Amino acid sequence: MNKENSGDSQSRQLLVGAGILVVIQVVVVSLIMGWRAIPGIFGESMGIAVGAISTPFFMEASFICLGFIIVVGLNIWRRRKEGDELVYLEEGVDLPERASWAIYKDAPLVGEQPDRVMRAEGALGIGDDQEVLALLGEMSEAELRSPEVLQIRIAMADKAGKSELAGQLRGELDELGEASNRS
Repeated sequence: MNKENSGDSQSRQLLVGAGILVVIQVVVVSLIMGWRAIPGIFGESMGIAVGAISTPFFMEASFICLGFIIVVGLNIWRRRKEGDELVYLEEGVDLPERASWAIYKDAPLVGEQPDRVMRAEGALGIGDDQEVLALLGEMSEAELRSPEVLQIRIAMADKAGKSELAGQLRGELDELGEASNRS
């Protein structure tokens, strides 16, 4: 949040607070001044309210209740305006410690179960090398020779500092690219 929005937000909050205090003051003064002038049951109820407001223990309790009602009302209004603060956490997924920040604002869509290649790409993306190696170990020889998996293997070889193996895998990837261009 930049400073312009912060100042605008603070002035808006001050105006809302001042507005609430002015409304309370007008209501209390109107009750005190007008309860004798209004005839009937409405005037009598205003007199009871003035009595409750001006009695020492009831006065504090009534202002506590009024403050509580104002705070709860403002919170309900803010939640309707800004939305829920709840987030959905993905269940059943073992994330590494450094990726535990992955949370969702909305419920995740129900989708397809990703295959091993997609899971290996995701694990490589978050830096879970053990999971990448485990998924590569489960793949067949044909899967290991696919261009997507060769790119994952090249990235793992580079990460491990095995430049000779990475060069060999790049050669295989280039041969696959040339073979697909010929056909």
